[in-house]
Amino acid sequence: MFMDWMIANKRFSEGRALTYIEYPSKFAYSLNSREWKPRQRGFPIGRLSFAHPSSGELFYMRMLLNVQRGCTSFQSIRTVNGVAYDTFQEACFVVGFLIDDNEFVSAIKEVAELASTTQLKRLCDIIAIWFHGKTFDSLGTNLGLFV
Repeated sequence: MFMDWMIANKRFSEGRALTYIEYPSKFAYSLNSREWKPRQRGFPIGRLSFAHPSSGELFYMRMLLNVQRGCTSFQSIRTVNGVAYDTFQEACFVVGFLIDDNEFVSAIKEVAELASTTQLKRLCDIIAIWFHGKTFDSLGTNLGLFV
């Protein structure tokens, strides 16, 4: 489905104005033909699978899919302001995702809706360890709002 989205962006010019998240609002995915087609009717339901912060590049790519429009390749997902970056993490930094702890707060809020308390605590531990406590005090303050 994901690879078919990039193919559809090459095919449909109106799809190039949409992010991956917005795509189901204008296009429907056909499981039979394994392709995106312009939506004729109906209410769209779409979701983007969760990517754990410790999953590395997958986590950063998922973040970019929320803002990048009309991507036709993995390189175009990593391209910001006409510059193709080597990694999704570098592209996220340029977009401004890694300047503060907002991406971690978003990840924890998403997990908080679906996961157990133990799983949520484990995610917080991983964020603290992997990211060397980056602004973890303010993150902990934000956690009090929804844990």
